[in-house]
Amino acid sequence: ERALFRDPKRNTAWALPLSNGGTFRFDRGFPAVIKLKAGAKKVVGDPAWATVRRVENLEEVSAKGALALLEHAAMACVTEVSSLTENMLEGLSVKPRAWTRVGVAAMPSREQLASWTALHTLELQAWDATFDGRALGSAPTLRALELGVTKYAPEAFVAVPHLESLRLGLPREGVVSPELLRPLTRLRSLHLHVNGELLPPTLSHLELDSLSLNAGWQVKEPALRALLQQCPHLTRLEVRGGPAWLTPAFALELLQTTALKEVRFAPHNHTFAVLGDVLELVGVSRATVEDFAPLVKSGRVKSVRVAERIFEGDPLTFSGQRPEDVALVAALAALL
Repeated sequence: ERALFRDPKRNTAWALPLSNGGTFRFDRGFPAVIKLKAGAKKVVGDPAWATVRRVENLEEVSAKGALALLEHAAMACVTEVSSLTENMLEGLSVKPRAWTRVGVAAMPSREQLASWTALHTLELQAWDATFDGRALGSAPTLRALELGVTKYAPEAFVAVPHLESLRLGLPREGVVSPELLRPLTRLRSLHLHVNGELLPPTLSHLELDSLSLNAGWQVKEPALRALLQQCPHLTRLEVRGGPAWLTPAFALELLQTTALKEVRFAPHNHTFAVLGDVLELVGVSRATVEDFAPLVKSGRVKSVRVAERIFEGDPLTFSGQRPEDVALVAALAALL
């Protein structure tokens, strides 16, 4: 399968006839994800759609062509679709679908939402629209909402108190209502896209586990500290695109003074992560490679699962014995 990925011609030939309608990613040797292109109408109804789970780039196809594709019985195994335009939604019939993740450019109707009985995640990209989520009360299985909007109706989230994950944008100017997220009592993961200063809604009533910020240079350190004070149960923090004050030293301070177990910053396009469980092994305050050696010899460090390698983000099992483990410790020592 890997050799297939590296050879575009074999890749295309293997996915025929569906490759006439787009480019593919494979799973266990079969086409599983398609990124559509204009010629998708050529493969409407083909039995080969039975292995496809996700359809992307619907906006590359005309509304008529997209509807012909989506309404066909051959698409019964598709569980994820993205980029449904407003015209496509208007023409889409109301019937049971196995969709678990849907990306749209306008709010679906209540009837459509009710018919998507397995819907878990809804992505809405409509930057100029004001989000009003009252129709989402028709989707009782919805647990994650990803919003590409920056304007919100006063009661935007009253119909979705069961949400567990939310991604939303903050306006460049002005402040959203402090009570905006008040109904979301089950929310555990929040991602904020910050367009200006960090002026978020009140979070103190939430028990967040994970907080991610896509922030700009305008975000100030006091604003982030004030935000973290509202989230005492937080165990994971990620900040991308922020200013230079997002440093390893600041990350270590947060690990020492808060409940955070993982801190990940990406200032100036350079990503580094600090993981609390590794730091506990080597000592947070003063650690060197030499300090780590006795732990290995004593047998206290044998098999500690680390979510991601520092700097690189690759999965690994950390034992303290291998060359890559020594490199990880050296990186830690440099931070400390």
